[in-house]
Amino acid sequence: MPDGTLAAGTGDNGKIYRVKAANARPEDSLLYDTNETHVISLGLDRQGNLLAGTDPGGLVLRITSDGKAFALLDAGLREIHSLVTAPDGSIYALALSDAASSSSRSGGAPVSTSSDTSGVSTTVVISGVDDGSGGTPTPATRSRNDLANVRSAVFRILPDGGADTLWSSTTVTAFALANDTARGGVLVGTSDKGGSIP
Repeated sequence: MPDGTLAAGTGDNGKIYRVKAANARPEDSLLYDTNETHVISLGLDRQGNLLAGTDPGGLVLRITSDGKAFALLDAGLREIHSLVTAPDGSIYALALSDAASSSSRSGGAPVSTSSDTSGVSTTVVISGVDDGSGGTPTPATRSRNDLANVRSAVFRILPDGGADTLWSSTTVTAFALANDTARGGVLVGTSDKGGSIP
């Protein structure tokens, strides 16, 4: 964190600790109790506030240095698996559904209904982005805001507090996000296909 302390999120009791020194006692280091089962992901916003992604409520929380929390997003999916803050102050959150999150916790390979079994990395077509084939991208047949039966979704939380769904998939399980500084947006690390979301 900006003051040099280490933030740690826990499972089975969903607490966030701010560790200031070696051999710190848990009761002296507790920053916030989320009342969720797990704190899956942590990050920082541009102001240095802690961001936390939870399970099973699928919440993105902003926690100030004095331990006050504010919910930025209720994803409607089980867990917030990854968080990144963009240079413009937007926060990107990767959410997983029950099916995707249970396969990630069990350590097994996620089940995918994708027909691509070649193992070759391809670019996911998102909102008319070029798919690398040289042809015209095909329009999405399902609204990206339709979260029924999705395995993964990426949300963008704007600096003014608004949020939108950038991408969702019923077949692809995503596990990581990273800023795409060259093109803007984020890169999504997935179990079977990779792509960028502008």
